[in-house]
Amino acid sequence: MKKIIKELLLIIVIFIALTFVSVFFLMKSNTVLIGFNIKYVNNIYNTFELEFDEVKAAKYYKVELIDNEANLIYFFDTHDTYNRFIVDNLKYNTTYSFMVYAYDNANNYMPAKSSYEFVYEYPTFDKSNLLLNNQEYKININGSLSNKDYYINISNEGKVLLNDHIKTNEYLIPLDLYKDKQIELSIQLLCDGVVVDNLSLFNDMNPIKDIYIETPVSNTSVLFNDVVLIFHGGENAEHYNINIYNDKTLINTSETTKKKIVLSRSLFESDKQYRIEVEGVYKDYKKTTDVTFDLVGLPKLKPVYINVNPKAIKKNTKLELKQPEGAKIYYTLNGDDPTTNGIPYEEPILITDSCVLKVTAKENLRSDAVVTTYNLNVSEQTQFKFYISPSNQGRNLGVQEVGFTTEKYEMNKVADYVIAKLKQYDNVKVYRNNPEGGINQWNRDANYLGVDLKFAIHSNASVDHTSYGIETWIDNELSDTYSIASLLQEKMVEMYPYKDRENYDRGVKYSLGNLGEANDNLVRFGLLIELAHHDDMLDAKWLKENQQEIGEALAEVILKYFQVI
Repeated sequence: MKKIIKELLLIIVIFIALTFVSVFFLMKSNTVLIGFNIKYVNNIYNTFELEFDEVKAAKYYKVELIDNEANLIYFFDTHDTYNRFIVDNLKYNTTYSFMVYAYDNANNYMPAKSSYEFVYEYPTFDKSNLLLNNQEYKININGSLSNKDYYINISNEGKVLLNDHIKTNEYLIPLDLYKDKQIELSIQLLCDGVVVDNLSLFNDMNPIKDIYIETPVSNTSVLFNDVVLIFHGGENAEHYNINIYNDKTLINTSETTKKKIVLSRSLFESDKQYRIEVEGVYKDYKKTTDVTFDLVGLPKLKPVYINVNPKAIKKNTKLELKQPEGAKIYYTLNGDDPTTNGIPYEEPILITDSCVLKVTAKENLRSDAVVTTYNLNVSEQTQFKFYISPSNQGRNLGVQEVGFTTEKYEMNKVADYVIAKLKQYDNVKVYRNNPEGGINQWNRDANYLGVDLKFAIHSNASVDHTSYGIETWIDNELSDTYSIASLLQEKMVEMYPYKDRENYDRGVKYSLGNLGEANDNLVRFGLLIELAHHDDMLDAKWLKENQQEIGEALAEVILKYFQVI
């Protein structure tokens, strides 16, 4: 009888506890991101409908479509839980997945409880070759055409040249449509009056679309700093050559597939004129454009960073402000512009309530640092999730004389110590990449897990094997990861034993989308550190002989930044 009473009491206690928990989360749902589901996804050809649960605390949602190699195919921000949209350039029999992220006012995010995966089953064109070359051209179509009526529509500059019903997966374009003509043919695959897929083919003409440079603006003066190059157009180019000229002298050339890149200030000198040429390349075809500008003025100071995570800062925290070059810091806590109304920073700031911190830095003979805004959210975070992503580059050999094997092996050893240190704390969950995988998959995993930090650990090398030192990469100077990247860089520079070497502190650098693991569009809160150069004798020796010390120091920076300790 006593046993039955005890069991009943236990059931009652559990019921009451669960009721309190349910009521608590119900009351907090307006301010705290909670789990949610993707209700359904439906598509007719490339037109999609997607609906998901509402999250009361969400300021907005981000929808992403990923392919089976974890490449980001399509994304958009929305305030609606139901969305209808079109996605072009999908491939037949390819697996895709939708994921939705809810973001709150502090830019914290919560992924949906699970992604929605599907196989695209509609036929699509093979787009491996865009050139007609006055030869017979067969369009190859992947997928079944037997269950519906499909049509090929061929046009030029809006004028329909041919509309034909097709039943086979190969279609021969009539040669008389393009032979001996400079012409672009627009090909559409139609079904039920809807465009299923499209393709552009070119005869005796350049397939590369015109390229337009957005920044720098031609014939203007640009303040001395890293030069941000952004251009548009250039569709169909396989890659772009970026050539930098001072007067008529070519001073640097590089190859990229990106349309937004950063050109290091080390390539330039103040008060000189430069010309940047962007050259799109497709097979033997090229298309170029250029911009000429003057690089003038004083070098710009780097931004100010802080010592803790602003999204969940504990009450009564003493907030430290830091600037990499030791310039004077000015700040405000009421949203005012610190450039004109800033308080000189003298000592750590006691934070008792949520507020808006704006900071800049000033120094003679330097341009002011960019004004950085930190939305300080006073709250107590109880659980933390970190994703550690050591290098998978097993072919990058280090200096064998000091025992350094490969970047992949040695950086995974460093990661072992990072993870072991982080796992000492019960409120920390640690995930690790699959070293046989790739960057896209790791980013996807980290995003889907909703981690607080994705941390990539690498070692570096240079073409001529003359470089050394430490650098840390983030997406841009206004990235949320700037502070923790600066703290990690600062710690590794402090530990670096060869301080008589010039410029060993290579600083925090901006990839502007050129590094997969330091790209704000691909990973929510991610950065990459290059722990010295494995092809330099002294660097490789330090990395090899101090893996535990380095790994534990990296972990300690992470734990302090997130106020776990």
